[in-house]
Amino acid sequence: MATAAVDLARHGEDDLDAATHDVDRDDPRRSGGAGLCCVGVARSGEVDAAISARAPNAFLHNDGAIARLFADYRAEEARYYAETGIFPAMHVIALRRAVHERYPWAVRNLLKAFTEAKDRSLARVRDLTASRIPLPWAATLADEAAKSFGDDPFPYGIAANRKTLDAFCRFAHAQGITAARLTPEDLFPKEVQAEVRV
Repeated sequence: MATAAVDLARHGEDDLDAATHDVDRDDPRRSGGAGLCCVGVARSGEVDAAISARAPNAFLHNDGAIARLFADYRAEEARYYAETGIFPAMHVIALRRAVHERYPWAVRNLLKAFTEAKDRSLARVRDLTASRIPLPWAATLADEAAKSFGDDPFPYGIAANRKTLDAFCRFAHAQGITAARLTPEDLFPKEVQAEVRV
């Protein structure tokens, strides 16, 4: 958010709380869609902005009540990636420490299983003989992504994600989420920090 000139420090916990927690379903501020409580509080002016994994339904209606921070967000994301080499991670898999300590092999097995699932998913998307995505230009979109990101748009592992993980650690510390500046290695158990192929 630093490059977007958004001052996160000026927003208090109440702002963040309203934007990230569910609002009562009977609250008239809700837009009617599940998980879109932030739209109601944004429309009312209670919060200035919300970060969400999904675009609110209000964008589909295009009523102008709320707007994206970047009108051409895809071009902005591409520019940011070209400039920094960072494209935010989609998901993180967490395992309780007690489970890891009891079954240390589980971490490596989970990584292998998720890697296989991702690889199969990417192969299905690229298989043009049987379209798995009912969208026009799906093959073109896959080609465009490959040109920008290579064969694997979301690689696993510290080495492939070092820039993104370093930025995550830097931002977390700067925003007071972590007491100390962590490194990517601090975030993951040693069992998945290096890959050995036999």
